Amino acid sequence: MCDDNHGVGSIPAVAPMIDPPPTVASAGIANSFGSIAVLDPASVRILNPFSPNRLCGCVLALSSDVIAIGVGQFLQRGTIVQVRVGNLYLFGEVRDCTPSDLAETPFLAGIEIQDFYS
Repeated sequence: MCDDNHGVGSIPAVAPMIDPPPTVASAGIANSFGSIAVLDPASVRILNPFSPNRLCGCVLALSSDVIAIGVGQFLQRGTIVQVRVGNLYLFGEVRDCTPSDLAETPFLAGIEIQDFYS
């Protein structure tokens, strides 16, 4: 699913098995950079333990300190990741990763945001 555009591929629309808000307006992130829409494509790079691969995913939910990303691979709790959504780069730690009911994103990773920039 990833293309050469920094690992961000197109994520097909998913069935409404989860009911996220249409846009997310969270303190700090959305106020500084505009809204991140639910189902925006995201690229996840594993920093520690290091992996040269990027995972494609999509934003499923966002709060002021946690982002939920649908990904195609299980991410171990405690893994440090960089998440790119549009011009925004988020750095954080995977707090949980559970199987998802969505075929396009078999896992739902909850990432605690530690820092961000655009």
